[in-house]
Amino acid sequence: MGRIYFTDEQLKDLSVNPFVKKASNKAITYTDEFKEYYVSEYNTGKTTRGF
Repeated sequence: MGRIYFTDEQLKDLSVNPFVKKASNKAITYTDEFKEYYVSEYNTGKTTRGF
């Protein structure tokens, strides 16, 4: 399988997301605030599909 890269349009959309710290065509880095929110929601029983 080949690697999937983000398009310029997808990178533009990611750049306005407040939970995205940095995005490149290969990866997304999320903010610490999002990571804390994610873990707290996960610990209350929400699944990853609920985000």
